[in-house]
Amino acid sequence: MARLMFGESASQLTALQLAQIGTALASLSGVGGDSGLNPLVKVQKTLGLDRLSFGAGTATNAAGENTGASIEAGRYISKRVYIEAKQSTSGTSQLEADVDLTKRLKLQTRLGNGTASVQGTTPENDPGSSIGLVYQFEY
Repeated sequence: MARLMFGESASQLTALQLAQIGTALASLSGVGGDSGLNPLVKVQKTLGLDRLSFGAGTATNAAGENTGASIEAGRYISKRVYIEAKQSTSGTSQLEADVDLTKRLKLQTRLGNGTASVQGTTPENDPGSSIGLVYQFEY
């Protein structure tokens, strides 16, 4: 379950991530179907967020440098506009805005400080700023 949810072995997860796995397993078994057992969902709802996520640091380059733990929080400010902020303990911060132009076409902008760029940077983990179009389809 740790690999499915976070892409890491269970020994590499934080306490919050382990709690998220426990809650997911409980809801799959029918025990914790509501958010009553998940403190993260309560915090998320109290803050009025649509997404709240915590991540552990991962080794991302050949030198084994750690990206640092991170927190991501986001909210739909309208039916078609989503805003998200990301902050890591390694010093990177980023603000992302997604605007649904059509059912499948999305305008995606990112504004970041770009202080911790590492080898192997992809559009998903780039700490810098960017603007682009994303086309999604189901097959």
